[in-house]
Amino acid sequence: GTRRKGHGGRDTEEGTLRGRTMRNLRRNLGRNLGRTGRRRTREHCCCRRAVQEEVCVFPASWSLDPKGSQSRSPTHAVTVSTADFRGAELTEPDAGIWIALFDADRKCCLANVRLPGLRFDRGASETFWVSCPELGRTVERVWIGPAGGSWQPEGIAVQRWTERGPGLSFSFRNASVLGERQEASAAELVAFDAAADRGRREAAAVRDRANFEEARRYMLGADAALVGLGTALLYLSSGRVDALNFGAGGAVGFVYLSLLSKSVASMGASEGEG
Repeated sequence: GTRRKGHGGRDTEEGTLRGRTMRNLRRNLGRNLGRTGRRRTREHCCCRRAVQEEVCVFPASWSLDPKGSQSRSPTHAVTVSTADFRGAELTEPDAGIWIALFDADRKCCLANVRLPGLRFDRGASETFWVSCPELGRTVERVWIGPAGGSWQPEGIAVQRWTERGPGLSFSFRNASVLGERQEASAAELVAFDAAADRGRREAAAVRDRANFEEARRYMLGADAALVGLGTALLYLSSGRVDALNFGAGGAVGFVYLSLLSKSVASMGASEGEG
C-alpha cells in the first residue's frame, strides 16, 4: 500500500486502522490545542511525544510513591468499563487501546495502553494508571479508541491523585462501537456529573412507573366497563344465560389482564432499583 512519513520520521500505513486512528488524533489534537501555527508549545510537544512513544502507563497494582519523581509517577487512575453484550469486547487485546486526557486548558496526555492482564472483555471493569503531570486539576474530555479491531467502552472514570491521596474524579460515557468497520475509529467524550445524572435517571424511572400505573388503571377500568356493558346488552337482547357466559369470560380476562400488568409493573420496579 501507499506509505508516507509521519511525525518523527516514522512510516505509517495508509490503509491500516492504526494509521487512520493516529492521523485523526493528530488532527483532533491540532484543533484541541488551538491554532498555534509553527510555534512549538510545551503541551503540544508533550502530545507529539506521546503520539510517537508508548509511555506513561502503569498497572492497577502500582503503589504511589510520594517521594518518587513527579514526571515518572502515575497521576491519574483510569477505570474503563466495557459494555456487556456480545461483540462489545476488544477484539484485538494485544494491540491495546489509545486514550488521551484533556484538561480545561486543552493540554493533553496520550498513551497506548497495553498491559498484561488488561483484556477489556465484555462486562469487565479494568483499572490502570497514567502519568500526566502536565495536566491541570480537571479532566474535561477523553479521547479513546482501540488500537486494533473493534470495541465498545461504555464508561470511563478518571480520578486525579496527588501526594495527599485521591483528588477530583470525572465520569464519561460512550454509546458507540469503535474501531474497524465502524462509523468511528475513536470517540471524544465530555465529562458529566455522575451524581446529577444518577439523580435524573432515578427521577425519570419514578415518572415512568407513575405513568405506567396510570395507564394500567385506565386500561383495567376500560376493560371492566366494556365487560359490564357487553353483559348488559346481551341480557337485554339474548337473555340471562348468554349474558352470564359473556360476563364470566370477561371476568376471567379482566383477572388475567390485571395479573399480567401487575407482573410487568413489578419487573420495571426491580430494574429501576437495580
